Amino acid sequence: MRKYNPMTLENSPRKMEKKNKNYVIVKKIASGAFGEIHSAIDKETGRKLAIKIERNVEHGQLRNEYKVYKEFKRDCKPFIPNIYGYGTMVFEKQGANGLILDLLGPSLETLFKRCDHKFSLKTVLKLGEHMVDIIDYIHSKGLIHRDIKPENFVLDDGQFNFTRIYIVDFGLAKLYRNPNTFWHIPCCTGKSLTGTARYASLNCHLGLEQSRRDDLESMIYCLIYFSKGKLPWQGVPGANKQEKFTKIRKIKETLPINQICEGVNPVFSKILYYVRSLTFDELPSYLYIKTVLKRAFIEENLVDDGMYDWNYLKDLNSGF
Repeated sequence: MRKYNPMTLENSPRKMEKKNKNYVIVKKIASGAFGEIHSAIDKETGRKLAIKIERNVEHGQLRNEYKVYKEFKRDCKPFIPNIYGYGTMVFEKQGANGLILDLLGPSLETLFKRCDHKFSLKTVLKLGEHMVDIIDYIHSKGLIHRDIKPENFVLDDGQFNFTRIYIVDFGLAKLYRNPNTFWHIPCCTGKSLTGTARYASLNCHLGLEQSRRDDLESMIYCLIYFSKGKLPWQGVPGANKQEKFTKIRKIKETLPINQICEGVNPVFSKILYYVRSLTFDELPSYLYIKTVLKRAFIEENLVDDGMYDWNYLKDLNSGF
């Protein structure tokens, strides 16, 4: 059995470690349902940082995300961004929650678009290995991410030649084990879809409580997406969000795995079969998934030179 230090999520509030006046906000670099991310500079150190701002102070997700990052900080893992502060702040003359963390590089989704919506098999297989390691670590802390998607994997800022991959956005993360008893959470039904429909697992669409297997199924959909350029349910029309979710669920439910993975290396269907066979509270074999990815790499006579498709792009620093 894996040995790990369980995560506990504290409930004590925390003020921003530094006042707003110590940071200069440069520009907005991303936005979404969660809020906004701005690049900033610490006036005391000159360090470039990112500030994630959430306007919904009362019912936001940023506080939960801060607690997760704070726990990860103890392990100093290279694929988790550093955090420098969290708390309430004044933004555009209104109260907001703010999380200060490393300013990183482009997301895998951004790079995928820059590479004309297609990654080579070499890049996809190496990404798969890194993603498995990252998800394995998150799960070892008793946590599931629940929003695994290309947008939530980002690169370094160039310090490591855009070869180091980080995972971000833990706003939807949840403990799947009691940190004191190690008991797994029960498998509840009637759950609403949490995460992103395109990459959500079939069981998530069916209203089941998510567990470790669901993060891995979402990861495989990412790899298939990178290999094919598009998932079979991508772009389905719908009069509203619920109708679209229903159509996506029906495709995932009825389309055979070999058709989901049609036109890509057989390794992805093998992993998808395995992940979908896992029971709710079963410990996945991360080693098995990494082994079949490595075997496919060898069978295709690929060479691991440490380079990814985006390393061959001109002006990689521009446009992000």
